Amino acid sequence: MKIELRAWNGKKMIYGPTGGQVSPGWILVFCEAYKNRGIPDPMLYSGLRDKNGTKIFGGDIFKTVNNYIGEVVWQNGGFDAVIMEKGHLDVESLEYAVDAGIEIIGNIYESPELEGG
Repeated sequence: MKIELRAWNGKKMIYGPTGGQVSPGWILVFCEAYKNRGIPDPMLYSGLRDKNGTKIFGGDIFKTVNNYIGEVVWQNGGFDAVIMEKGHLDVESLEYAVDAGIEIIGNIYESPELEGG
């Protein structure tokens, strides 16, 4: 899998280079460069796609087949799908959520009104 990053610059999503191999050093430089400009930490591509073929990044907001809203988060060394469902928090692996047919409908920067349903 190629490493892909994106970051929100306050106005639009900026995508890092995607060609070839990206070294861990490059990722640190990318993160520091954006942090020094007041831009939040970059979002990493999960290597997965939703039911429509859309690439899934950390910070994406999705809808389940049951119309619950959730967020893709990086925690404990992997990507999880965090869903607020009937008043309680449900956390499952992103791979499971993708297999269940989630659809990306936005992200936490461009669509903050979608967070939490």
